[in-house]
Amino acid sequence: MFKKFSSLFFVVSFLFVTFFSQTVFALNPPKIIDLRLESDVFYPRSGEKATIYFNVGGECSWECFLTVKITDTAGKSKYLFPSYDASAAATGHEIIIWNGKDANGNFFADGKWNVHVSITNGAGSDSADKEFEIKTDATADISKVNTSDAPSIYNFFTYPEIFSVEAKTTELSFTLSQPGYVDLSISDSTGKKVKSYSDYNGTKLYQSSDYPLSFLTEHSVTWDGKDDSGKMLPYGDYTVRVYAKSDAGSHLMTKTVTIGNDALIEVKDLFADPTNFSSADGKTTNITFGLEEAAYLDVSVWSFETGDSIEVKNFAGYDGSKLYQPANFSLTWDGKDDSGNYVAQGTYSVLVISKASSGGEGGMKDVLVTVSSSAENTSGEACSGFTDVAPSSKYCEAITWAKQEGIFVGYKDGTFKVFQPISRVEALKVILEGLGVNILSDDGSTLGFSDVKAGDWYMKYIKTGKSLGIFTGDAGKNTARPHDTVNYVESYKLIFETLKIAKQYAIDTTPTCSVKYQGGAEGEWYYPYVCEAQTNNLVDGSADFLPSVLSTRGEIAVMLYTLHKGGVL
Repeated sequence: MFKKFSSLFFVVSFLFVTFFSQTVFALNPPKIIDLRLESDVFYPRSGEKATIYFNVGGECSWECFLTVKITDTAGKSKYLFPSYDASAAATGHEIIIWNGKDANGNFFADGKWNVHVSITNGAGSDSADKEFEIKTDATADISKVNTSDAPSIYNFFTYPEIFSVEAKTTELSFTLSQPGYVDLSISDSTGKKVKSYSDYNGTKLYQSSDYPLSFLTEHSVTWDGKDDSGKMLPYGDYTVRVYAKSDAGSHLMTKTVTIGNDALIEVKDLFADPTNFSSADGKTTNITFGLEEAAYLDVSVWSFETGDSIEVKNFAGYDGSKLYQPANFSLTWDGKDDSGNYVAQGTYSVLVISKASSGGEGGMKDVLVTVSSSAENTSGEACSGFTDVAPSSKYCEAITWAKQEGIFVGYKDGTFKVFQPISRVEALKVILEGLGVNILSDDGSTLGFSDVKAGDWYMKYIKTGKSLGIFTGDAGKNTARPHDTVNYVESYKLIFETLKIAKQYAIDTTPTCSVKYQGGAEGEWYYPYVCEAQTNNLVDGSADFLPSVLSTRGEIAVMLYTLHKGGVL
């Protein structure tokens, strides 16, 4: 599933927005949702960058204006992001990559800082703050860089991964760990090279003599969808290839980027009526939209209330696998999730993704819906005793097995929390126990990690994982991040590396599989694990795969149960 949302807005004057928001449309104030950093601690002097994420909610069909800045812990502004200075309109889902430097190009000092985000429209404003810490990695001695090491490519991005040549370009960027000669090219689906870059043709050594780590900065080029002759290329998938080499070795990475045709896949007139309803009163909301061209449709409901973007509902028949002809569509949502239980009170995003039937890729639009009060879920309709899982839920069979095996026990309030993202230590626990690994006793220490609590319930699992070599923490940082979430590919790696040790499972190190990627491809570190997941029916090879989607408790239960049914466990 895609997790990038785009909000529809029109460029109008401030007076027009103010007048109509107060007199005709009665706009609601905007909202900052799900402000977070990829890591709460980062090391800019070692070349690491901070990634800031947040979503924009509320009524921003008219312009909403954003300000994003770094402040000290007292709230005093220290750096204003140039693209977020209250002069640019919000786009719905925002991602900012920051190198840890101020406006003068100087690194911020070690210590605690805040990301401050504020937004305003004609009806009001909202703001949010997120604390983080900057540290100097004591293991990184910038005066002693070993330039004889082979170069590695990381921070390899294509953004956006899907773009329309009529109005947009895509940026191709990457970072080198060591000096190297770089060749960057783009090939079509037949493997034919269609685009090359003179600055990255394999003849230029990228390094710096004046500052030992300056070659860690990001390299970036822009592609407009044209070939070397300047001719516009047809819609479809293209492969970006980055190859870095030196006398010490080489590294190759590839990614897929898609040239799409927005005109073929646009969703028209997406509305929710009403936008605010009470499931406690038996009310529903009606979702309407239209298509002017044939497209594959995926319609789902997403929650942001837990601090992460989580899919809670996918409408039957609208999972991206069926081709729909041009028509007007109407769907009803009763406020229930995929388990058949009522979602909690809060604001949700109804996302419609349209994928073209010929050429191009998915267009996306969303509309916000508020459940003002939620109906109670009755315990008599529980799966395996969990009040938030209905017997008809697609997760019920796996959850019943996992409970019987003692892998999952649920929460004291009688819930399972199917859609809650699973933490690193929770995933470690259930995977170790699900695979029958002998759990070591806690020795009362922190095992050398600075961010764990000695004697806590999870320490015996960290000790077991560390002893097996499947849980090592963050290299050079002495951190375990026990309560951070894990995504699909991290879950797959933990499962199959544990299987390798506990069950002598053989991981194919040179795999070939048919997984369709959005944001990843052959050459990524996780590619073998994704192929193993597909081999064992954990991945549907016919659907687009997003490596960074967070794993939920329900999904991990299904993964383990699928391996059990397949005879792997």
